[in-house]
Amino acid sequence: MPLNSEIKTYPIQVMLGDIYKEINRLMKENIKDGAVPYVKETPLPQNMNIVSGYHLGDINKVLLELKASKIGAKSLKWIFGADAAFLGLELKAKENPVVAFANTIRNREETHGDAVENQLGAQTAYLLDQFTEKSIKRALSFASLDKNPDMSGNGKTEMQKKVMSQSMLRNICEYDTGFLEKDLRESKRKNVASNWKDTDVIKDVNESFKNVTEKYSATEKSIFKVLSSYFLTQSTGLKITRPLSREEKKSFIKNLYDTSNVDSPRFAQIAAESSMFAERQTHLDFSYGYVYEKSEDKSKPKIVPPKAALFERDDKHINSRSDEKTMQNIHNREREREMNITHARGL
Repeated sequence: MPLNSEIKTYPIQVMLGDIYKEINRLMKENIKDGAVPYVKETPLPQNMNIVSGYHLGDINKVLLELKASKIGAKSLKWIFGADAAFLGLELKAKENPVVAFANTIRNREETHGDAVENQLGAQTAYLLDQFTEKSIKRALSFASLDKNPDMSGNGKTEMQKKVMSQSMLRNICEYDTGFLEKDLRESKRKNVASNWKDTDVIKDVNESFKNVTEKYSATEKSIFKVLSSYFLTQSTGLKITRPLSREEKKSFIKNLYDTSNVDSPRFAQIAAESSMFAERQTHLDFSYGYVYEKSEDKSKPKIVPPKAALFERDDKHINSRSDEKTMQNIHNREREREMNITHARGL
């Protein structure tokens, strides 16, 4: 049996409760393995779908990163199972996928009257690290076909593989360098700096923190603070808070275990809300909308969340170039919200 036949490719239906149960399970396993991502001083760059360039957001983002920590992945590059199978990627072993959830509850009309309350649509996704190096190289080699194949018969399939492979090369390069979105990350840094110099904005941030954590326990608030700081660093490279001391790390990890060791969505909620709170801190004036620069007209949104990228990359070490079409594609796709996978897969 060929290895790629083991890749799970089908869309599935899941119960809403499955989300937090999987997150809780992965959190506890990472604690047991000493692999909690949130205590790292330098987070992995944000996730990226290597075919489309999209990100997973909120709950999906949390799920993917916990999975990456569990298997010791070196990056958060990922691909949907269906795309992986189409390109002939082969799993290193019997690897289980991440189940990426759509954020909309399916209704009876969508499922011909068979929907169950709190049922979600979902797709299987895999981290690139779960596939063999040989099969990845083979998939990327489709990009270098000398000429466009005949579009009849198998030629159409070969052409699809070529286009997907070329997209993979561009997105992997961008993930590893962050070259094309350097300006966006710099804008986020400037926005954060500007926000923390404005007493009115600081007041808004503090008020928002109180509103979000109003029903949190002291333990949950401490988790929220660490996670929001982590996600802010991941998004911008800025380190607003000092690193946790050894004792603080032990206390934080204990709080994580206690919160995720209960059959409750509490940890998943805290993680998702802290991620969104961190993202909002990168918006000028702590706005709800897009990321703006000070000089911009706020009626014209620029670009929303950042791509995964190394934070401090010396330009002289970057050998990457882009044309107008590539840049326009990036701007177009980044106008989509990152909050769920529906933009990437139409769920």
